[in-house]
Amino acid sequence: MVSLSWDASAGATSYNVKRATVSGGPYATIQTQAGTSYSDTGVANGTPYYYVVSAVNAGGESADSAEASATPVAPPAAPTG
Repeated sequence: MVSLSWDASAGATSYNVKRATVSGGPYATIQTQAGTSYSDTGVANGTPYYYVVSAVNAGGESADSAEASATPVAPPAAPTG
């Protein structure tokens, strides 16, 4: 899982969360929501992901945010013995 959060944009009514597997995109919108945090559970451990967010209101969609990256990892195995 990858957890994202960002600062609110003045005047925004929703946000588009976008993801790519290559730095710089192309990005696909994976979530549209009003809140400023998102947990991406549709990821594979060990694969790098790249994210941007845009703000939306009645006037349209903003430019994308700066890119953020994350590579999820699996938790360790349970101790034995």
